[in-house]
This record gives sequence, C-alpha cells and structure tokens, in this order.
Amino acid sequence: MSVKVHMLTLLLASVMLAWNPVVWAFDPVRVPDIDLTLMPGTYTRTVGKVQHVLTFHADKTFQGKSFLNGRLDDEYEGRWQAQKDILGNGRMNFTYTKSTKIPPGTADGDDILVLNKTALTLAPEDANQGRRIWWRVEPKK
Repeated sequence: MSVKVHMLTLLLASVMLAWNPVVWAFDPVRVPDIDLTLMPGTYTRTVGKVQHVLTFHADKTFQGKSFLNGRLDDEYEGRWQAQKDILGNGRMNFTYTKSTKIPPGTADGDDILVLNKTALTLAPEDANQGRRIWWRVEPKK
C-alpha cells in the first residue's frame, strides 16, 4: 500500500476515536478519559426490560433504583470510592448498606474506562459481564 493510503487510514481512525468516547476505552495508546471530579451526579442505563437510575453523591454515598417493565424492582444505597493510578486508569469500589435484593455489606468494584461530562463506562471484575455504559441524566457543562 502507498503512504497516502496509510495516512488516510490513520486519519480516519483518529476521527472515529474523537467522535466516540466509548471507543477511547479500548485504545491502549490514548490516555483514559477519566475526570473523577465529575463522579457525583445521576446516571441511567437500560438493559433489556430493566432500567437503572443511580446517583453518586459528593459525600461518597450512592442511591439507586431498578425498574422492571416500569415497576420498582430494587432500591439500594451504600458508599463509593474512586481513584486513579499513576497511568490514569480508574478504579471504583462500592459497598452496599441497604438493598431489597443485595445483602448489606456486599462489596464490589469495577474499572472505570470513561468518566466524562456525558457518560460513565465501567468494566466489572468479571469480564464475562461486558461493559456497563451509564449515561448522565443531566450532562455537566
């Protein structure tokens, strides 16, 4: 292939990454798009017939609700903590203190792939669960 074709391929790949914040999470060369100051806020995500609404508060507590077919299925709350390592990779740990389905004291953690003004993308410890993309209800300006 010619140099022009290679340059065009690189240019197109760069444009695709710039337009899609979720793709950034899979680019090993790009610095992670993670701003932990943006964690507090309300996020939503829908999986099949289940809608989740989750609020992270600045005091490091969270509250959430899950709705199945529009009806309340679970309410939960707890404490959260997030940090970044020296490479900029993010990690979030949380402990449930109250839930109608999850035992109090249950702890879990996810890698933060993206945390910006519009979305929070998490990778659970169990890689078989796939990525979780949470959309901010009111994007930060």
